[in-house]
Amino acid sequence: MKFDFRDAGRNVDVSESIFPAKFETAKQAQEASQRLVTALEQIGKSGRDLARRIQKCSLRPCRSAACPICLRYFRLWWGSKIAAYVAIDPEDWYTVNVVPSELFFAVGELDRFRWDHVKDRLRKQIARSFPNGAIVLGGFDYALQTFDDGRHPKWRPHIYLLIEAGGKERIKRAFDRHYPKDKDTPTPVMITEQGRTDKDRIATATYSFKSYFYDRQPRRDKRGNAGTEKSPLEPSHQAELALLLDRQGFLGRMIRHGSNASLPLLTTR
Repeated sequence: MKFDFRDAGRNVDVSESIFPAKFETAKQAQEASQRLVTALEQIGKSGRDLARRIQKCSLRPCRSAACPICLRYFRLWWGSKIAAYVAIDPEDWYTVNVVPSELFFAVGELDRFRWDHVKDRLRKQIARSFPNGAIVLGGFDYALQTFDDGRHPKWRPHIYLLIEAGGKERIKRAFDRHYPKDKDTPTPVMITEQGRTDKDRIATATYSFKSYFYDRQPRRDKRGNAGTEKSPLEPSHQAELALLLDRQGFLGRMIRHGSNASLPLLTTR
């Protein structure tokens, strides 16, 4: 029998009160579900089929990785388990954001994304670069990137990881050689030392498996430095992403490496 996260208890040492202020409430998840159902109904048979499943979730859990209600249950479990594990030995944990420069998909073509191939490549890179005891936890994230040069927006799948693997410089060397920068990806690898408070840990853990996704537009600050600002996805884009998330499932979106008996999450199926 597959693991059922909706019926699994969260770690008793992690109270929901320390989850980030922006963590979705049950009411917000329900409202997001209703908006998603409306958007899905507008994009053909596959959208209508998924909409019907999600719409019935309040009666019987649909367990779709696209469902805001089920995703909230999953994030409560995922975040509490990871935060409690990191708290056991909080030294030398880092967050790593990886943006592969070649992963671009036109709007309407996100279904071409082969996340299984990307995961296989990432696992090999991790296995070759870090000791056997390295722990890597995280998941895929998605954003729609808007350009200021007239090009059409494109989807950008990327990866967010929490790593305990021998220090920042080792992590930097391991990833920099595999993920080069280009004009659309000026910072393909970002590494940050993990904060030490309970709130820091739970914020990182929940961020590694997000429930909100954005359209990112280019901007420059007052000093002229390039950056991005974000806005919510349009309903049609949210619906396209939902179809991918549903096919991907929770396990498909997860990225895990390592083995430790005190964290069964690493081998959960």
